Amino acid sequence: MSDWSYDSLLAKSKLYLERALASDRESAMFPFWSSLALEFIGRATLAKIHPVLIADPREGSNILHAFGYPPVKRTPKTIGAKTIFLRLQRIVPEFTPKEEAFCHLMIEKRNEELHTGSPAFENYNTSSWLTHFYASIRILIKHQELTLDDILGVEEAATANEMIEAYNTELIGKVKKRISSLKAVLVEWTDEELNQAKEEGELKKTEFVLLNQKAKYSKNESCPCCGNQGIILGSYISTSDPVAGEDGIEENYNIMPLEFLCFVCNFKLRTYGELLAIDFGGQFTIKKNFDPLNYYNIDPIEAAEQMGVDLLEAAKERGYDFSEAIEEDMIERYIEMQYGYGND
Repeated sequence: MSDWSYDSLLAKSKLYLERALASDRESAMFPFWSSLALEFIGRATLAKIHPVLIADPREGSNILHAFGYPPVKRTPKTIGAKTIFLRLQRIVPEFTPKEEAFCHLMIEKRNEELHTGSPAFENYNTSSWLTHFYASIRILIKHQELTLDDILGVEEAATANEMIEAYNTELIGKVKKRISSLKAVLVEWTDEELNQAKEEGELKKTEFVLLNQKAKYSKNESCPCCGNQGIILGSYISTSDPVAGEDGIEENYNIMPLEFLCFVCNFKLRTYGELLAIDFGGQFTIKKNFDPLNYYNIDPIEAAEQMGVDLLEAAKERGYDFSEAIEEDMIERYIEMQYGYGND
């Protein structure tokens, strides 16, 4: 029955979360692994009360297995993911129909990904699901007498908690009203005024990106008011494990958005809650490429010597002969050492 134990189910949820957090935040794998983790966090929550809560009641042998009796004929079966979250709504007071509906949606998308030809998680922006995901698992983890630190790690948990606290339905209405008001003003602009604002805005944006340290972690985003390219500023969360790519060693910097600035119409969003109100709150990724020799601090000549490779001979085999050039360089160095000047 250890396969239904609380510890084993929690461990599996942590494994899936690790895989999710190691994925590109803008890739389909991030929500895919997260959806698997969500189900097992739900299963672990029920199993902590008793494993019988995840047993499929249609077969008596499943109930017996939950109490530690070994199966006789068939492999024991558990209830489906949808039933998991329906039971949690009855058992966990803070897990409301809102959380159950979100979890149901994630499971539906996961099933679509696994059982149909549709790429359900492609282009699934984190702004539409990640805050709700963190809020749901925080409720379930709290019922297990744990915190997000225990399953996400301190850095990721701090970001998750900030995202949850920033979500505010009243704020959504206020931000959308600001956008509507500014759009009404912009409609009155003449073509000349608009073109001048665009030219000046591009110059201001370029200067800001080049000179302001806050632009270190940023990306372009269309302004919801004027439609021109603004900029989202963010803060660093974590770095993915390095992988070998076509252009060298690749790392993904995971970024949490904090502000939006438009340099054309001067529309600004200054908090994460405001960004979340118009779906600008999705975490994003900045890819960095590094030369492998510099990344791993490798001296190619020293490495070749350790491997027993004669670089001059290897070059000759490929049609390059550096003997003459090396000889000239050695003569020049000798003259400079002996007489204190070069041969020029």
